[in-house]
Parts: sequence; structure tokens; C-alpha cells
Amino acid sequence: MEDVMMIRFTPADIDQFKELSGDVNPLHTDEIYARKTPFGERVVYGILVLLRAMTVLKGRTIFLKKLKVDFVRAAFPDVPYFVKVSEEGADKIVLRVFDGTINVLKADLSIEIGPLHVPGASAAGQVQTLREPRAPTLEEMGGNYSFSGQYGMSMRPGRLTEELRSLDWLGVWQLAVIVGSSYVVGMDVPGRQALFVGMDLEFHHAYPARGVLEYEGSVRRADERVGLVEFDCRYAVQGEPVASGRYKTFMRPDRRVDSEADSGAEVREIMKGRTVAVIGGSRGIGARVAESMARHGANTIVCYQKCSDDAMFLKNRYPGRITLMQGDVSSMPWCMDLARGYPALDGIVLCASPAIKPLRFDVHTVDRVSEFIERSVSLVATPLAACISALSGSGGKCIVMSSDVVNRPFVDWPHYVAAKCAIEGFIRTVRLQYPSVEYHILRPRKVLTDLINTNMGRIGAISPDLIAKKITEIFLDDTRSDHVNIIEDFEG
Repeated sequence: MEDVMMIRFTPADIDQFKELSGDVNPLHTDEIYARKTPFGERVVYGILVLLRAMTVLKGRTIFLKKLKVDFVRAAFPDVPYFVKVSEEGADKIVLRVFDGTINVLKADLSIEIGPLHVPGASAAGQVQTLREPRAPTLEEMGGNYSFSGQYGMSMRPGRLTEELRSLDWLGVWQLAVIVGSSYVVGMDVPGRQALFVGMDLEFHHAYPARGVLEYEGSVRRADERVGLVEFDCRYAVQGEPVASGRYKTFMRPDRRVDSEADSGAEVREIMKGRTVAVIGGSRGIGARVAESMARHGANTIVCYQKCSDDAMFLKNRYPGRITLMQGDVSSMPWCMDLARGYPALDGIVLCASPAIKPLRFDVHTVDRVSEFIERSVSLVATPLAACISALSGSGGKCIVMSSDVVNRPFVDWPHYVAAKCAIEGFIRTVRLQYPSVEYHILRPRKVLTDLINTNMGRIGAISPDLIAKKITEIFLDDTRSDHVNIIEDFEG
């Protein structure tokens, strides 16, 4: 028999857990930083997901002996998740958290049936903790790397604190170790680039009345091929062991802001006098396209929404050739400002897309699938509608970033596949009404952008500079086409 409970997280929950745990890893706390990761937005702390799921056991008279957790997928704010509870014998409870049919978290709890009397205890909150995440390299951690520190929760009054107090079957040191696991991984080992994927904790029958939770451990494995880090950690209070654990994390690769093209390369003039707007141009493929346009002499308008630091990097790299416009390209008033500001437009490159998160199509996700499709089409249709008259008048070029998922659908991306198919159909139809514009749809298979910047995702990915090179060739080719060109080869 399974019990089911719905849980949800807000940005305020993330902020409260940051204060409570001391884990200030930017993947959870910094919106702009998180936007430049494969997740596209702030990620809910895995330990917060675990603890909220564990509230389904409120009122149980049990003692937690062991806790094995697999953080299968990332969780995000404002998404409904469902907790399923199953009991496998008298001494094991299994919690599973689902996003529709996708498993997000699995926790195995080995228990003793109570009631067990756990004496009151007080965990010190004022200890010397890290204020910024450490950033050891994989090479450093591969050489007998050890670590140690102190930890204390900050149980300030608030909804989250009261929620955690409802887990009255957890001793204070058990709760401190579980919450502290987020701190150890996100702040210490591996720290800033951490992606927490699993832990296996064992709790001891030790109940120090008061003291400071101390931890120490060592790295067992640091695999530079896939970025995997495994380590052991032991927890004690006043020298008395309270728990020990084995952890598994990945180290997320650093992102590359600049192009692989030589920053000192000669700026050519072969596109001088042309004006090109790059929609979604501050990072990823759009940024590489903007660089290539500017490097070849075009007046390049970089349209972006949030990543101002990346946009300024481009502007400073090509002074006088790149103009920045910040705003929501799905807003028609904003796009009309773009069109009025540049009435003689020679080309538009449409790269903007919502962040892509795994989804399976079912009754729980259909609204998000539909919203993604609508948002994706809007990011193409709105700026194109505002600029189509200018493009038609100049015989300009419209270049649209699609994907080969239209030919090879991916089961976790029904929303993305549908959006790209809809956009391609839309462009084909627009051409019938505005035939003087030249249309190109690009379908790369796998491009190394923020979206796939993981250790495994990078394998087999092509450089976005190849996409930029192809788009530059399109602008330099004056041969007119009487149909929508589909481009799938970028390495030839």
C-alpha cells in the first residue's frame, strides 16, 4: 500500500533553507548563475526535497538507523511533486518523489519501531562555517584529499523551521547531520561546482546533550573522465560519534564565455554596412553568432533578457560593432521598439528559447508542456512579426535555430520537440506571405551550450562556433533561394 502526498517549493523556501543550512551554493541562491547552467533556473536543494517528503511520516514512532538517498533529478520551484510511501517489511520505509511519472528522488529509511526515548539535545548554531563555497579541482581531490570542519544549523523562527520541528521522530543530531550534508557537499566537497547525487548515512545511538557538530572525511574517488567525486564523512559531538556517511557527487564543468575564435583575430569588413539582430544573443549559440557578425564588420544588435554580464563581455570585446538591447522578446511593445530603432534590417537570427527541463507527457505535466510550446513560439513569432516588414523591404535573411530532435524525438522532451516542430511549420507558412525574405532553419544535433554543459553531455557535442560559422556563410552568400532552406550539416 502506498500513501501519496503533494509537495511544492517556492523561492522563499529556497531562501529559508539557505539561511537554515548555511549552504549558499550559487546553483540554489543566485538566479543569474543558475540561468547559465543546464538547469536554467535556481534548483531546489535536494535535502530540502528529502525533508519535505519525510514530513509524510509525521507522528510515526520510529528511530532512523540508516538513510540512503538517490537524488535522481533536479527539483524546481513552483512545480507540483508527489510523494509516494511504501513499507517494505517492519524495518524499511521507501519514499519516492515524482514529477508526473519521472522519479526525482528515492530514499530508503532503515528503522527501528518505537516508541524510543530520545533525550533532548541542543545543537550549537554559532560555529565557524564557510561563507563562500570552496572550489577544489578534481586533480586536487584525487590526491589523498581530506577535509574537516564544524557545522551548526540556524533554526530561526519561520515556516520551514516549524515544518522541520514536526519531524519529531528525528533526533536533533540526526536532523543536523541530514541538513549538514547539504552544507558539506555544497560548500566544502566538492563545493561550488557540486551536483549532489546520492548519500548513504548510518546513525549511531548517541545523544550528546549539547555541543558542536564536527565533521571530517576524505575523498575515496575523483574521476576526471566524468567528474565523479565520492567521499566518506564522519560526524561527532564532543568526540562522540553520531553518524557516518558515504557521498556521491558530480563536479559540474565550468562554462566558457568566450568564443574559441582567436580574440585577436583581424576584424574584417566584408559585412560592413549590414545590420543584424540576434535574438537571445548574450550567451550560447546566439553569443557566438553575435561575435561572428561583429568580427566580420556587421552592426550587430544583441537582444537579451537577463545575462547582462555576458552581454557586456561581447560589447566590450567588439566596441562600436555591438549594440545591446535588454528586454523580453516575447513582448510586442519591446519588439516594436527594436523595429523602430532599426528600420533598415538586413537579417534576424532567432536563438531564444525557454530553459529546457525534462518532462514526460501526462495529466500532471500537460499544462507545463503547453506553456513551454506557447512561450517558445512567442520568442520566435513576436520579434519576427515586428521586424518582418523591414526584412521584406531589404530582402533580408531570417535564420531560425531549430534542432534535429524534430527527426529524432527524445522521450523526456515532448515539449521541446513539439515547440521546434511548431516553429518550423510557422516559418514555412510565413514564407508564403513574405516571399522576399530568405529563410533558413538550422537543425544541429548536439551543441555545447549551457543546456548540455555536463560531463556526460559534452561528449560528442559540436562547438557553437561551427553554428556561427555556418550562419556567417549564409549572410555572405548572395544566392537567393525560392524555398525554406533546412541545414543539418555543420562539420562539412
